Amino acid sequence: MLFFTNAEITLSLVTFLIVLLITKKIWRKRKLPPGPWGLPLLGNLLQIGELPHLSFLKMKEKYGDVFRLKLGMVPVVVVSGLETVKKVLLNQGEQFGGRPKLYTFSLVTDGTSLAFSEHFGDAWKLQKKIAKMSLREFSKSSRSSLSRSVFEDYVAEESKALMETLLVNSEKGYFDPSENITYAVASIVAALCYGKRYSHDDEELLGVIQISEDAQKASGSAAAADFIPILRFLPLPGIKALLEAIDKFNDFTRKRVKEHCETFSKDHIRDITDALLYCCSQRKSQDKLSALSDAQILSTVNDLFGAGEGLKIKSCLHLILNLNLPLQN
Repeated sequence: MLFFTNAEITLSLVTFLIVLLITKKIWRKRKLPPGPWGLPLLGNLLQIGELPHLSFLKMKEKYGDVFRLKLGMVPVVVVSGLETVKKVLLNQGEQFGGRPKLYTFSLVTDGTSLAFSEHFGDAWKLQKKIAKMSLREFSKSSRSSLSRSVFEDYVAEESKALMETLLVNSEKGYFDPSENITYAVASIVAALCYGKRYSHDDEELLGVIQISEDAQKASGSAAAADFIPILRFLPLPGIKALLEAIDKFNDFTRKRVKEHCETFSKDHIRDITDALLYCCSQRKSQDKLSALSDAQILSTVNDLFGAGEGLKIKSCLHLILNLNLPLQN
């Protein structure tokens, strides 16, 4: 057994208090917003709990619209209140335009992702600009003056099929519509990105949906490594599962992009991937430095598919939920 003398115990306590006071003084000098004190290593994670939105409301009442806390070892500033958020996002959008330097973000397409890249600067702005140009080019190419756009046709057909499925299921009693909505949204987004309509029982489509779900589950368990850096060096199953899901999704997208490169025609823009290749070729002919690399093209297609699928599924589910709730001002 280890025994400590009174002098050693006293010295340890004095050292701890000195470090605590110095840390407190440094935080004050940095002019950070007020906020709760957290535990070493864990920060304020225990105070946030399982319902962070409610915890943040309580902290807002005590510390104001802007307060700081620590998620593990990562300092975070929380902004709340409509007017305060407007000031941050609209008036100071450039300063708050970047992403935090999180470990799991760096794993996604090796930092070349539009959605998850921490490198906010000219290269990121160029990638975003080309992505917007691609969406505009696809919209222009897919629409004629006498007909609806391809996008509208996809949505109309899938919406009709989805409503028929929901009506059939509703006759059986209560049911969970999330699976039906997931299939419908994934089918539309896949058609827009890759120009291919998938049936809801298509193995390739089901495989992509499963990969997306695996990535979401794994990212939740791997997130601890974002806030407690020492965990990055441990064999966490969540990180391994996340890497496997990312590799599978990249392989799927890489195959689709390769097929598009081999069959691409500037006179026939079939989908968003074609539009992206077209915009890149146009810019490359003008200035090689203003085009995207192969890795950026891959990650941009991933972002368009992933963001389009996940956000739309959640939006549809919230819409169905709110249909059964009383209207509120």
